[in-house]
Amino acid sequence: MKNSALNSTKNKSENRNKLMLFSYIFVIIGTIVGAGFSSGREIAEFFGIFGNIAPLIAILFGLLTFVGLQSFISFDHQEIDIKTHKFINIFIIIASAISLSSMIAGLSSIIDIVLGNQIYFWIILVLCYFILTKGLNGISKANLILMPITIVLLLLLTILTITKNGANYNFIKAESSFFQLISYPFLYYGLNIFTCFPIAKEFAPLLSTKQKRYSSIFIAGLLTVFVILIQFSILRSENDYSSYDIPTLLLSVENFPTLGIFTSIAIAIGIITTLLSCGFIIQKELKKKINNTHLSTLIPLVCCYLLSLLGFSNIVKYVYPITGTFGVALTIYVIIKSILKKQKNRTKIS
Repeated sequence: MKNSALNSTKNKSENRNKLMLFSYIFVIIGTIVGAGFSSGREIAEFFGIFGNIAPLIAILFGLLTFVGLQSFISFDHQEIDIKTHKFINIFIIIASAISLSSMIAGLSSIIDIVLGNQIYFWIILVLCYFILTKGLNGISKANLILMPITIVLLLLLTILTITKNGANYNFIKAESSFFQLISYPFLYYGLNIFTCFPIAKEFAPLLSTKQKRYSSIFIAGLLTVFVILIQFSILRSENDYSSYDIPTLLLSVENFPTLGIFTSIAIAIGIITTLLSCGFIIQKELKKKINNTHLSTLIPLVCCYLLSLLGFSNIVKYVYPITGTFGVALTIYVIIKSILKKQKNRTKIS
């Protein structure tokens, strides 16, 4: 009887650990695969300047993502002094607000194109508000349900496109400066990784060392595959969709009309999951000052809606690089602090 009870407790514990691992994986993927990623707009903006070496740059992005995620999830936040912690929080809030504004703009754009009635936009925004009031548990459950749908639909669209057009490729090469060529791989990594820092902090105590490592490998690998597949779908010179606001949707409508609605769903889900993550990050910080869940949820949604009026493409083109710079700087800081801590521990031992 005792053994049965112990086994039951052990199984429940293992199931909770697995659920937590999948929750972390899908929340992080949901944070990164937002409007810019799922629509292909980010891929066109940040990889369209590299021509035929774009897939190699995607692999570099994947390696950077692994390093960043592994550094963030393994980082001891007690190593940050109070002043630096406040400084980092300010930039995280700014970056999250930029991303949240982009998601709201992207959601409005996709609803307008597909449904032509903004009432659906407001309904989704209200639903996001209620999910956000449930905190980390709410966004975890939402990502566990929604992200697998987006992953399957985007894989289906990109693989069908590549199958239809063949394996040969000749990528477009947009005009660029030398500075863009050397900075864009790092800026793209930075803008995607920055908002993952507070999410990783929330999950870090709940995951084992092995789970942290494997999840970083899986997330980085999956994102790399997605970036390359989207590149092959929208950046090829014979069917260039890079200049459009929502490249993957236009690609779907022109090549696979019946998939148009499903592509819209995939993009909308990507938008919603990133919106939830960014909203949660700002809400959590505001709640420390306001101590009211509903107000700390409503304020960022209203403010970022106003910022979203700049337009989706403008935010991606002009504001995203700022977020990318923050992300690169934060990664460098975390890696340096981790190295210094290891050296300090070795000195103590010796």
